[in-house]
Amino acid sequence: MKNILFLLFPFLIYSQTLPVSEHSAYVYTKYNYGNDLFNVFSVFQKKDGSIICQPYADRYYILSNTSIDKAFSSREPMNYTLFAFTELRGTEYFLSNQKIMVVKNQKLIKEYTLHLNDGQSGYYVLYKGKIYFTDKFTKNKSHYLKAFDGKRFETLMRIPDNICGLRATDKLYCFANKKNTLSLYALEDRRITYIKSYPLSSQDFDIWSFRDADNFSIIFRDHSLLQVTSGTVVPTPIAYPINFLNTGRTYLTTKGSNKITFSLPIDKPLFNTSLGENISNVTYNAPSNSYYCATGTLFFRVFPHITKYPRLFNNTNSNTVFTLRQDSRGKIWAGSYQGALSVIDKDRITESSVKTIQWMNGGMSHKDKMILIGEAGKGVFLFDTPNRYKKIADSVTGFYLYESRNKTTYLGTASQGLWYKRSEDLENTRKNWKRLSYKQGINLANILSISEDRFGNIWMGQQGLAVYNPKTGYAKSWLKIKKETDYGTMAMQLDNHNTLWIGTMNGKLMYYNSKSETDYDLKNLVELRHPLLETGKVISFMHPWKDFLILGVQDKVLLFDLKKWYRNRSVSIRYLNPLETAFSNSTEQNTCLTDNRDGSIWFSTSDMVYHWDIKKWLSLPSYTVRPDIIISKDSTETRYKPNQMVAFHPNENSIDIRIHYQTPDNMPRYLNGILVKKGDKAVFGSPDLQTRFHFANLSAGDYTFFVRICQQDGSYTVFQYPFTIESFLWQKWWFWMLISTVPIVFVIYYFNNKRRINIQQKQIAQLNLSSLSNQFRPHFMLNALNSLGAELEDKPHANKVISRLGESINIMFGFTQSGSFTHCFENEMQMVLNTIDIQRLLYLSELETQISGIEIIPPETPVPIGLLQIAIENALLHGLRNREIPPYLLSLNIQESGSFYIIIIEDNGVGREKAMRINHFKKNGKGLENLEKMIDVINGKRNDNIVFEISDRKIEGTTVTIKIKKNINYENFGL
Repeated sequence: MKNILFLLFPFLIYSQTLPVSEHSAYVYTKYNYGNDLFNVFSVFQKKDGSIICQPYADRYYILSNTSIDKAFSSREPMNYTLFAFTELRGTEYFLSNQKIMVVKNQKLIKEYTLHLNDGQSGYYVLYKGKIYFTDKFTKNKSHYLKAFDGKRFETLMRIPDNICGLRATDKLYCFANKKNTLSLYALEDRRITYIKSYPLSSQDFDIWSFRDADNFSIIFRDHSLLQVTSGTVVPTPIAYPINFLNTGRTYLTTKGSNKITFSLPIDKPLFNTSLGENISNVTYNAPSNSYYCATGTLFFRVFPHITKYPRLFNNTNSNTVFTLRQDSRGKIWAGSYQGALSVIDKDRITESSVKTIQWMNGGMSHKDKMILIGEAGKGVFLFDTPNRYKKIADSVTGFYLYESRNKTTYLGTASQGLWYKRSEDLENTRKNWKRLSYKQGINLANILSISEDRFGNIWMGQQGLAVYNPKTGYAKSWLKIKKETDYGTMAMQLDNHNTLWIGTMNGKLMYYNSKSETDYDLKNLVELRHPLLETGKVISFMHPWKDFLILGVQDKVLLFDLKKWYRNRSVSIRYLNPLETAFSNSTEQNTCLTDNRDGSIWFSTSDMVYHWDIKKWLSLPSYTVRPDIIISKDSTETRYKPNQMVAFHPNENSIDIRIHYQTPDNMPRYLNGILVKKGDKAVFGSPDLQTRFHFANLSAGDYTFFVRICQQDGSYTVFQYPFTIESFLWQKWWFWMLISTVPIVFVIYYFNNKRRINIQQKQIAQLNLSSLSNQFRPHFMLNALNSLGAELEDKPHANKVISRLGESINIMFGFTQSGSFTHCFENEMQMVLNTIDIQRLLYLSELETQISGIEIIPPETPVPIGLLQIAIENALLHGLRNREIPPYLLSLNIQESGSFYIIIIEDNGVGREKAMRINHFKKNGKGLENLEKMIDVINGKRNDNIVFEISDRKIEGTTVTIKIKKNINYENFGL
């Protein structure tokens, strides 16, 4: 049986060995916060709410809103025992037994070694802007009081060698223990002044809850407690062994298998939990009303305003609680689909002896009794005690019971329509239920929820909606299966303003806005917009509480602020923090109620029942988050504020972004982070807790990283972080303008010359265009490229790149002279090889290529320009360059089959779909689009001249298959 931990006063708990409930707790692990924290020895809370802690003999960590990280960067693990932590004038001080480490902005800026081998420091306190501590040396057994102002150390005086602590309140106090006597001294003006003494029964003790010399507590390990009040010692016996927790606040005692924790001098329970074997530290966070707890194997956080009931059935589980209702006596009835029924009465659980009925959703309190619905047609049951009942409806199964404002009870059944009966006749089995079905217009297969609008019309839902008018007897249905509506519902409620609210199975929240009793058009259902309503998840329960509407949305519990809505139509949605709930399963269907004793809230998930002190929760402060982003690149991290512009070099196009924020409650927020390139629209997804993002191989251009935060007060805020990725030299427009000027000049000169020749002499019109090529060799184009190469001499691979580029341009120039749309296969292959070399030199140094079968196609065979080169370029640019890890594989294989050449190009890149998401390119680029148009013309007379197919491989990468008919006569085509 699990150990149970309590923080409460002794006389309240010793009479009970195993509590029926425990408080909600969240365990920090490497899976949810990035690191495990085992056997945490020291825990300190910073002013900003984050936690400094040290696992035993380990480095120091900081626990923030979103992650667990190293407390500061250091050359070696900081495994000195951390005795204290303090903040002084914007600087942090880590105070250990051997060193004082000075930290600013999570960077170690100075460390002071206090001892080498002889001695140990301790009893650190902050008093009047200085850190006071004691130094104890083992060789000469001397004990000194010292002070540190952040820059200099000062030895103040020698103090008694039996020192047992320092405390700072109105004065700096020193405790000494000798011969079972506790002596108190005040330290002022470099003098030590004796104040008073208290007799003790043991020397093994600790000082707690110290206010002044006349008011504090003394805890002994021999099971005794002394309370010093106004200078008078009052012994208080404790019957069990004590394990000390954090000094001054709490201690742990053991009774049998239970772990019981007390806080002095508070006399009421603080929290209890079944987590952990032996709690060694408890730290309270007031803004969130939570307690950090450390054990040998766990570090977790308890939220006492949320109570869980994990053992309702057979003292083992609380699974599948489909019905959760409260009777008029204040008792909570929990009926399970696994055939169990329990009643919660304060701190006692009574299990029903009825074990043969699986309980469905939708019970209802009736007078001093409880109505429950049985599964599999077993009927509807009226209980007056957990073990005594009578059946008030037979041969029916249902999902919901609803009492209308005119005191009519409606039963939403499974496959039998809507049943109803006057509430005053429910116990009278001689009066039958009346039934409404498809004959009256109710076409729903099952009815999961029922409510009414302000006119008294009865609404119901499942895979669609239906409405029934009791005055006319008329009903109307809209079914998803008939595409009459695109949503179903299992949750609907009428609020205190007589507005009907409907929560859909795809996460929408809508209200009924009809102005007429008989205007049932679905256009009267108006949808509300908020990030937390864009999850697409089922709204499983809806419950009005004062000025709020509570929504259960699978992994979330939301609070829609009705007061703000009715005041100015603003949609404000708060939420229980995921640390507070720590759900392990989804919220159940229509299992939410307000406790009629204290206004608290009860609800269930598929494996737990929860009791929520919503008043306490709403009294806690809320904090607005304004996040920074931390961008990591090349092992460096830089923090940026919203709207702070930043530029990155071309080779810095793979970055990691972390969203960072810190609030006193030290809890995460639901948020979104998306990267949008200039010109694209920001489209947010469902809010979650993700704060780390990786973006690889971003193309040059302007980007904005958007962060949308769902704030604690119910609002949401969008922040923008713009940045630019600069272009490489060869990616700049003027570079290509310079390069393209040369062939453009040639083209212009060529056409002008051709026109002049045609005018002067028609005979020259038959001149072979290739002779013109011989007249204008591109020497000055190559010279221009060589000049660029000289300018780029210090750039890696620049000369080789420009050489390959020049060779390809020379081929293209020859092509422009030819007046044809084809060139020889030899030139096409040369362009392919140049493209591979350029990509390997610039981006893919680890590229592996396999080329075979080139000799199969005669070199002089004409092929459309770019037929192979465009496919190779796409594989390199969009497939392989987006792959994050080697190997980078590219193969080109040529085969012969009858009257066709078959060319197969394969890569192991990321595939077309992922490449489109990463690089924001269309499915077919311009080059591929022109090539396909050319092939369409070639295939105009015969559709199998050239076949060009692209397909994604099963595992990874892309395959391009090109099938070319031999001996195509390209002169017959008019391109």
